[in-house]
Amino acid sequence: MERFLRELADEAPSESAVVLDLTRVHEVRDVGRRMLLEGARRLSLDGHHVEFVDPDGMLAAFPDGDSGPGEGDEDGDGRPDGAESAADDPLVDVGDGIQARVRRRR
Repeated sequence: MERFLRELADEAPSESAVVLDLTRVHEVRDVGRRMLLEGARRLSLDGHHVEFVDPDGMLAAFPDGDSGPGEGDEDGDGRPDGAESAADDPLVDVGDGIQARVRRRR
């Protein structure tokens, strides 16, 4: 995660939309999760639209006041049950009141 934050500081993405894909991530510890959310916060403050792809619910592993993805998704479509569009995807608070959309599928 430290490398991720360094890369963001050294060379910011040129695209306005940034997708942080956690598909091949098998574990996110508490400190790593906080660093990842800090990176997303910085990107958002720099004017980027940030989304996560988190098929295994890594962001929800450490509750800190946000419900995170994965809860209430019995049908496994990556959205809370009853949600039918991307507008219904769960959101994660990345700090400073900024929220990023979390998709459970690519």
